[in-house]
This record gives sequence, structure tokens and C-alpha cells, in this order.
Amino acid sequence: MSSLHTRLLLAATCILVVFIAATGLALDHAVYERTLHAERDKLQGLLYAVLGAAELDSDDVLTVALAQLPEGRLVQPQSGLYALLLDATAEVVWQSPSLLFPAPRVVAPAVGHWRFQNVSKTGFGPVFVLSFGIRWLGEDAGGRRYTVVALEDRTDFDAQLRQFRTNLWTWLIGAAVLLLVTQLLVLRWSLLPLGRLMQELRRIEAGERDTIGPSYPDELQPLVAALNAMLEHERRQRARYRNALADLAHSLKTPLSVLQGIAQSNERSSSAQRRVALEQLSRMGAIVDYQLKRAGAAGRQVLRRPVPLGPVVGRLIAALEKVYRDKTLEFELQIVPAALALRADADDLMEMLGNLLDNAAKWAQGRIGIRAERSAEQWVIQVDDDGPGFPAQALERLRERGARADTRTEGQGIGLAIVDELVQSYGGTLSAEPSPLGGARLVIRIPARSL
Repeated sequence: MSSLHTRLLLAATCILVVFIAATGLALDHAVYERTLHAERDKLQGLLYAVLGAAELDSDDVLTVALAQLPEGRLVQPQSGLYALLLDATAEVVWQSPSLLFPAPRVVAPAVGHWRFQNVSKTGFGPVFVLSFGIRWLGEDAGGRRYTVVALEDRTDFDAQLRQFRTNLWTWLIGAAVLLLVTQLLVLRWSLLPLGRLMQELRRIEAGERDTIGPSYPDELQPLVAALNAMLEHERRQRARYRNALADLAHSLKTPLSVLQGIAQSNERSSSAQRRVALEQLSRMGAIVDYQLKRAGAAGRQVLRRPVPLGPVVGRLIAALEKVYRDKTLEFELQIVPAALALRADADDLMEMLGNLLDNAAKWAQGRIGIRAERSAEQWVIQVDDDGPGFPAQALERLRERGARADTRTEGQGIGLAIVDELVQSYGGTLSAEPSPLGGARLVIRIPARSL
């Protein structure tokens, strides 16, 4: 079952059916018990009234004066309401005029106890039977044992109960259907944003638009932001590849022309020509390396595991200490907090920090400072050195696309150009300013929302 709409509707239907069934059964049971209790109370009141009208006749046998009976149905033949008096041997000593058929056999309760029964098989149909055991004090010592019994035809009770159940389940089923229709409409309305999101994705696939619109519920905003970030990353990646290929073709034209001129020369190649050829080949290798790194920058991706900054910087410092062991460099590292982690590509992070630290190590006299921190608005990474300083206008030239690869001097141009490209791919900036150590400070600032 791949449809989210079908799953939600089926789940809601199952829950609703169970709820309606449980509610119907609970109401049916509660009403049945309450009605049964009311029937028992009614018959109990009738028996008290019969006992109030009872008296001993001339033969010292308990009988009931018909004139004192409180319920007129007791004197109407086959009215459905009956009363009996039974002696200690369960023989009938008195019965109401309403009872024309033989009375059903009744189990006599103990004196002072009630017994309520639901008897289905009698000569005049199903009845409710309530009996009460008494001892009537008369001239006999200790009194005589009697059982007073009330019976009522259950036909009306069963008919009313069937009517109630019919009404109950009719209304519950009607309510269930109404709720299902309402649930269907609510589900359709609730899933409209997903349908609209699917349509926007199809329009993006067809090239009709570039991003997903912002008008979505709060629950979908993280998904929309992630999708937009992935789309933006994919566009930037394509742009980097196109720009890298264009720059590569442009940058290789001059070195190839020089080599072509040397190859077409009729003179024997001199040592100066060989040196020029080697320089051009070295330059071409640097250009290709730069453009490949530039094109392969991962850039911002939302669904990425954070990379701890401390271990990355630690590995870079250990490597630089070996490369520049003759300079005896002192590295001052401050990471706030110590467990600071960036949601960036590990290779991108190594490339950015490696180039900045390598640049600082080349020009530093002996001290290099690294500080990284995160505020509510941005991530900041600073690299300071105590070298001769870094001209601000040189950094500005890195932003001139098409003039980067073949106009940089070794040790600054290509490395910092790569850093600048990587930082821009994360929506950040690379800037230069004077360092408190006396040299240059290179600062990477990346918006917090980008990582």
C-alpha cells in the first residue's frame, strides 16, 4: 500500500469502526442494565403494595383484598402483570385475577431475600419474575412461611429494547458514515500541500521554475528548505563544472601556444626553451589541479553529518609542523566550544583550512593563530600569522572570474582561489584584514543557516 492518503483513510476507518462498535456495545449494555434495574424496582414496589393489601381470612390463610390493590392491571385478565402468594409448600394460596393460566414454578427465596428472574418459557410467554420470602405472624407460634411473587410480561420490554437498539445502531452508523466523509475531506484538505509540493517538483523537473515556493505549513517547511538547498547545491555544482571547463580551456590556450611554437621551431631546442617548456607544463598542471578542485567542491548540503573541527585542525597542524620543521612554528588554537562541528563536507573543510594554514605557514615568522566560533548568525574561522602581511587588493583579484588560475603566484593564488570558491559554495565570504600578530588575518564567515 504505497498511497499515504489510502493508509491514513484506512487507519482512520479502522479506528472509527472499533470506536463506534465499542460505543454501541457499551451504550446497549448500559441501557439494558439500567432498564432491567428499573423493571426490578417497579416489581419490588408492586410487591410492597400487595403485602400492604394482604390480610388473614377466616381460615387463618393469607389473602389479598382486591379493592386495595394499587395496580388496576392486576384485576384485568391477561393484562401482562400478575401477582401470587405461595405457601411454604409452593402451593398457590392467592393469585391476581389477571392470571388465567397456571403460574410458572418459582424457586422460593429465603425469608427476607429477593430473587429476580428472567423466565423465557412459561404458558403465557417470557416474563420477569420477582419473588420475596416472608414470615407472616398470626395465631400460630412462629408465624407462617409465604412467598409473594410478581410477574410481568416481557413482550413490551423486548419490543422497546429492540426499538432502542435499532435507533442506536442507525444513528451510530449514520454518524460513522458522516465522520468518514468528514475524515476523507479533512485528509484531502490536509494533504493538499503535499500535492502542491509534488506539482512544484514536476515543474522544476520540466524547467518551468527553479525553487519551491515558501507558502507551506510549518510541518513541511524543513522539508521545503532541504529540497531548495539540494536544488541550489545541484545548480551551483553544475555552474562550477561549466565555469571550470571554460576557465580550463581559456587558461590552457597560452601555455599550449608557447609549446606549439617551441615544437614548430626549426632550431634545436636550447636549455632556455626547455626551461620555458617545463614552466608551461608545470603551469598547466597547476591550472588543471585548481580547476578540478574548484569543480569538485561539494558545497552546502542539508542532509550531512556534522564534522568536528578540532580533529581536522589537529591533523593539519601535525602535517604542517613536519613540512615547515625548519621554521619552528608555534600554533595557537582556540575553538569555542571545544566540540564545535560544522555540517560541511570533510574534504571541503580540509581544503579550506589546509590552504589557509599553508599560506600562513609560508609567510609566518614563528606564530600562527587559529580561532573558530559560532554565533547565532554565523560561523567564523580566523587564521592569523606574524608574517609581512597580506595585501587586501590581492585578495580582491580572487573574485575576478577568468583571471584566477593563470595570474596567481605560487603559494597564494591557486590555494586562496580554491578557498574563495569553496566558501562561496556555502554562501559565505573570505576576507583579509591586519592581524594582531603583525601579519595577515584571513577570515571565513559562513551564515549559520547554511551549515
